[in-house]
Order: sequence, then structure tokens, then C-alpha cells
Amino acid sequence: MLEAAHARGERRISSWRKLPGTEGPKMSLLGEKCVRCGARTRKRYREKPTCEPCQHQLELALSAASEARRACPTDGAQLAKEIAHGTIIDRCPTCQGVWLDKGELERLNGEIAHEACAAMVYGMRPPG
Repeated sequence: MLEAAHARGERRISSWRKLPGTEGPKMSLLGEKCVRCGARTRKRYREKPTCEPCQHQLELALSAASEARRACPTDGAQLAKEIAHGTIIDRCPTCQGVWLDKGELERLNGEIAHEACAAMVYGMRPPG
């Protein structure tokens, strides 16, 4: 077969040359896998492939870690930071009370409504 191609005057490329500026991590056609969830993505966060939802969760976790710790108004225990529906909330580990900062209730309502609409669009039951 190669002899026939050579006889017709066709040239075969013997090796691929690396183009300048293509050094570095290889990216597949669909993107790299997110380091947290494994979804395909072309986005990078802190030099690692990270999808947008995971990047949002990481930024929320970093924000929660930097917030000041508060005491529970009911029993005085130190409140724990948790992330619920994209919002940082304060939860008491002893009485299980949930305390919200200004604007967090509205943010929770909006996020839950958005998730319920998305679930209905994709044919799933809304939560609750």
C-alpha cells in the first residue's frame, strides 16, 4: 500500500512537528476533568481544571473560613459555618438552630426556586 502511494507521487508525513507555544498541559477536545467532580471543563481555578459549580463551592468555602466565628444567641455555643444551596449559614451544634446574616434568607429562597425550576425542566420532581 505504501509502495502504491509512493508510486503515485504522494508524500507521507513521517512525523508531526510540535508547534511553538504548544508546550504545557494537553487538553482534550472535550476539556480536562474537574479535580473535584470529574466533569469535563475548560475552566481553570488556581492552576487546576475546575468546573464552574465546583469553583463556586470552593470560593464559598474560602469565604466561610474567613468569616468571624459567632456565639449562638440561644445557648452561647460557637456556631459552625455550613454551605446550603450556595449560601453560608451559621448552625449551632448543640441546639441545631440556624442563624442567617442579612440577605441570606432571600438568597436561599432564590437559589431553591432556581433549583426547583431546573429540576422541573429536566423532568425531575421538585424537592420537598
